[in-house]
Amino acid sequence: MAARILVLSWEYPPYKIGGIAEHVDALSRALATRGYEVHVLTPGRRSGYRQQPGGVHLHRIEVDLHTPDYITRMNRVMQETGASIISSYGIDIVHAHDWMVSDAAIDLARDYQIPLVATMHSTEFGRSGGIKETYQMRIHEKEHRLVSTADHVIVCSKSMRRELKGLFGIEDKTYRLCQMV
Repeated sequence: MAARILVLSWEYPPYKIGGIAEHVDALSRALATRGYEVHVLTPGRRSGYRQQPGGVHLHRIEVDLHTPDYITRMNRVMQETGASIISSYGIDIVHAHDWMVSDAAIDLARDYQIPLVATMHSTEFGRSGGIKETYQMRIHEKEHRLVSTADHVIVCSKSMRRELKGLFGIEDKTYRLCQMV
């Protein structure tokens, strides 16, 4: 039997802010067609579960994205819901997409002693041209914690691989270039 993967993402169609939603959707469907059991955990207007066309299991959590502490609350609810999914489905891998879900992903992987994979789509340093403000440093620290804690790190370009190595100085990580399965 192929692995059972819990994917944590702060955006997923139809809710899109950037390119993560499309990436997670396409990757999840590609993995499901190859026999992996893929569970996507992401915010939505209403909490709930439904199986998507193509075999992806979609678990939505309700979090108001327009409140100041939504990232903290989203991670707390993701951790609670993720724990239930791991227990119910026997998840083998936790896959985090970016820093916004890092707290929940790291805690779930640690608590259930399962591998953590992180896909880094960008960094705060790269998006902002440096770290200038306190909030940017907090994001940078979360990115560093995710990259250093993950068993494997996936990047979508050679320049992102260089950027992560330069920013975080982690030489022993397995940086894999993203390819649609």
